[in-house]
Amino acid sequence: MLHRYYFHAEINRYRYDDCIAHLEKEFYLTAPRIIVVLSASVDQLSQIVNEKPTLPELSKKFPHFNWKSR
Repeated sequence: MLHRYYFHAEINRYRYDDCIAHLEKEFYLTAPRIIVVLSASVDQLSQIVNEKPTLPELSKKFPHFNWKSR
């Protein structure tokens, strides 16, 4: 979920509320639950943001997701 948030927020440049809406659809979780998960994983998320994975890297690591940017 953290990598998908990174994808929507940093690569696609969606607003925060749009990122949460996309994650709701992808993971079948409610917005409050997604926010709890993201908040609890802020260190991991910061690490992902600092690493700046590319689309090919994300696609290789998680091939079951669609990594085509908008």
